[in-house]
Amino acid sequence: MKTKQESSTASVRHNYAAQWRNDRPVVYGVREATQKIGCTVNTACKAFKILQERGFIVCVNESFFNSKTGSKAREWRLTCR
Repeated sequence: MKTKQESSTASVRHNYAAQWRNDRPVVYGVREATQKIGCTVNTACKAFKILQERGFIVCVNESFFNSKTGSKAREWRLTCR
């Protein structure tokens, strides 16, 4: 039986791979993942970490929060299909 973390990792990798292309980064944050997958923030963070460790995604631009200019989610590059 899969853990919630494994299910989240598989969901991010499979369900959203169609919009992710190798030639351009995709803006996709932890909060967006929690809404689309239906998991906790902690589980989504672990899923992104697993995808990075296994070489499926690479972070090309870090996220930031600024109360005056707004927030920006991380940008990811898909490394394999």
